[in-house]
Amino acid sequence: MRITLVYPSNPSVEDQFASLEGAWPPIGLLYVATCLKEAGHNVRIFDNGPQGFSAERLVHWIKSQDPDLVGFTTLTITTLFADKVAKLLKEELPEIPVVYGGYHATINHRRILKEQPFVDFVVRGEGETIVVELADALESGKNIEGIRGISFRENGRIHVNQDSPLTEDINSISFPDRSLLQHEYLGVINGFRTTIEKFTTIVSSRGCPYNCTFCAASVHGRRKWRGRSPENIMEELSYLSDQGFGQIYFVDDSFTVKSSRVIELCRQMKKEDLDMYWATETRVNLAEKEMLRTMKQSGCTGLYFGIESAIPWILEYYRKRITLQMAKQAIKNCNDVGMDSFASFILGAPGETLAEIWATIMFASKIGVDFPDFHILGAGPGMPIWDDLVHQGYVDEDKYWRTGVLVPDVVPNAVPSEKIIELIRRGFRHFLTRPKYITRQLIKTCMNPFRRKVLRINTSLNNLRRLVNFY
Repeated sequence: MRITLVYPSNPSVEDQFASLEGAWPPIGLLYVATCLKEAGHNVRIFDNGPQGFSAERLVHWIKSQDPDLVGFTTLTITTLFADKVAKLLKEELPEIPVVYGGYHATINHRRILKEQPFVDFVVRGEGETIVVELADALESGKNIEGIRGISFRENGRIHVNQDSPLTEDINSISFPDRSLLQHEYLGVINGFRTTIEKFTTIVSSRGCPYNCTFCAASVHGRRKWRGRSPENIMEELSYLSDQGFGQIYFVDDSFTVKSSRVIELCRQMKKEDLDMYWATETRVNLAEKEMLRTMKQSGCTGLYFGIESAIPWILEYYRKRITLQMAKQAIKNCNDVGMDSFASFILGAPGETLAEIWATIMFASKIGVDFPDFHILGAGPGMPIWDDLVHQGYVDEDKYWRTGVLVPDVVPNAVPSEKIIELIRRGFRHFLTRPKYITRQLIKTCMNPFRRKVLRINTSLNNLRRLVNFY
């Protein structure tokens, strides 16, 4: 079959982030496309992140491919644009099956099929083998009722097939064929471009064993962590190096769940003299200093932590299962081994006061984080906090299931979003203008070759404009 897969970033929203935050490869869609290609299908990927096509222009491009099947990956931030494109496409090509997959579709599969007649099939969960089975069945005219992991509509009735089991041995999944993507991707954090080499992302594990209230990963991965072996990861890294990639980001939900695996991978990277810069994200309770030191020695430039709050009761509300001391120690460990530290903070929990929000912003300054990332608490289907707010009557599911909602906009006792934005701006100004912070960053940059290269890129005219726009 001729299959077109679309990552439908919304140009009216995500174009701003493409210019400010950089577009990253749609790695999940790439895995699916690779499996379809290996099964003999003719696959094209369109990533609208770097392109920024309007819905009409994107439909025109899809039609030019003369597809037999069109698939969309959906996140909450992209689903409205995906719906617009899919609806227009269905009006012009009513006979072409439209398939949705991804987090949003997995969680909302029944509502999608009930309320959006332009969607024919929903692939739930990890889609590589499911999509191949579906494409093969549609091509051969076989019955699809036995295909696990799909939901579909037939004669006005919604069918939900049995869940597909998670892939236990993820070493068995083929490496994503990045030649299917035609763009140069950038990694940008807080307005700064952090990529100085040819860049891509990689997945070394799937799933997260934790259950934070603001995250839907536990629904998708069923709280089961599965890691690739160091040898299997090294095989892909060596292949990427041969393809000219010099910088990667591990996009695992939690890269360091198993420290022995990380240490062995880093040992092999050093042994093979793999000349790559890399970074990843993890939890503050999984950041032992000796492991971080080994990561640094193998090319790791920085770690992104989810600290989220400086208020103990809010950490409990988020089910983070961490303490402030763990957060302080993780940042100290990063600084001690010479790696950059990035940290996420979520503001606007129900009942959180102005003073508590400001205390969290100031906490970022006190513990030595290099680059903080402040967010307003959001809720969407699949998150435990969404279920709580629906149960309490604060969230109307029918109104917000497609978009999610900022919690302060619906909870009466929350600090208003506008006030939180004002505090974030004030906090950034305070954070970035501290003499101690400026001095420390200058020293770290002088001592770190990677940072010096990043500085040269970001002081170019185009990137200076990006920074001015962002801040």
